[in-house]
Amino acid sequence: MAGLTELDRFDAEVYRIETDTVWVGGEDGFANKQGKALTNRTRYLYNLCQALGTGKQPLDAMLTALSALATDADQMLYFTGEDLPALTPLTAFMRTVLATGDAAAARGVLDAVSTGELAAAVAALVDASPGALDTLNELAAALGDDPNFAATITNALALKAPLASPAFTDNPTAPTQAQFDNDTSLATTAFVRKSGLQSGGVSYYTANTALPLSDMGRSVLINFPFIGGTISMPSLAAVPPGVAVVLYNWGATTVGLAAQAGQFINDNAANQAAYFSLPPSSSVILIAENATSWLVVGGSAQLTRSPLFSASLSANGYQTLPNGCIQQWGTTPVIASGENAVITLPIAYPNAIFKVLTTFAQGTDVAPGGAYIGQQRAAGLTSITIRNLGPSAAQYDWETIGK
Repeated sequence: MAGLTELDRFDAEVYRIETDTVWVGGEDGFANKQGKALTNRTRYLYNLCQALGTGKQPLDAMLTALSALATDADQMLYFTGEDLPALTPLTAFMRTVLATGDAAAARGVLDAVSTGELAAAVAALVDASPGALDTLNELAAALGDDPNFAATITNALALKAPLASPAFTDNPTAPTQAQFDNDTSLATTAFVRKSGLQSGGVSYYTANTALPLSDMGRSVLINFPFIGGTISMPSLAAVPPGVAVVLYNWGATTVGLAAQAGQFINDNAANQAAYFSLPPSSSVILIAENATSWLVVGGSAQLTRSPLFSASLSANGYQTLPNGCIQQWGTTPVIASGENAVITLPIAYPNAIFKVLTTFAQGTDVAPGGAYIGQQRAAGLTSITIRNLGPSAAQYDWETIGK
């Protein structure tokens, strides 16, 4: 047995079975005519319903929720959660934004910047920063991730001495400037010693030596054990004026100090030479006076050359002392008995003559009672007069003291 063929059509009527209807079976028989009309109508309605659902959104929770919203005027949709839509009033400002024609116009209403403008602003902020400092994270790392960096630095600076009139404590240090430096740099104790304000150390020499510049400002000890020698001074072209050096000869022989060619050693205002003799067990202090002259300013070797200790160590001579005292001596010519001799002094006394002493100088024995006396007859600043009171011609040694 087969089913009826279903046609996609809506039959206009459904056949009514009469009392005298003859029942005939088959696809088009009267027995199936009524059922066939209803079957066709059912197929038609079924296909129509299927067509109505084509391209339509299936019914779900979101659509159900949206359908429940009141669609009043000036409302804007937003969501408070999944499938939870809500409405909020649409303000005049938002209507203005929505009414703009493009993104540039919308940015104008919002006072916003474009991505290009934002990129330009970021580039200007970064500017020429090095690659290691062109992000906020890198800057924070450079600051030690210290949120109180300003306070930390302020507190650290409070422990530092100010640039104006700093007062250092404890044992501050500084670089030692080059020898002979002459500017406003700080002078360390090492620099002071090297500059001659305090001996920068001791150098020892036992043979002929050319003093290096590094010996300037130092104490130089010289000991030539057997024979004398020479210490050559450095060129004054490389030694600033005022730099001093102390030299000690603690050997047994005289040592010569030699200046460079065209340079001199001045032991007083009237005497300059290229060579200075330093006797045994004596010292001398030399200062660079200028580009050509070493000046003797101290030491025991200077005493014999100082005007305060001037002398003529001869048979008729003199010596001066720093306190102004002058001592002179000599021997008279042969003076006849009862005669005078005028003696010109080796140097004139500047102020006064205090004493004149005489002693019989003739070599023959004098008989008892035969006294020879050299009498002072006159004493001046430039000469003295002595009379022979002896019984015969005689000579007298004399000595004067004055100032």
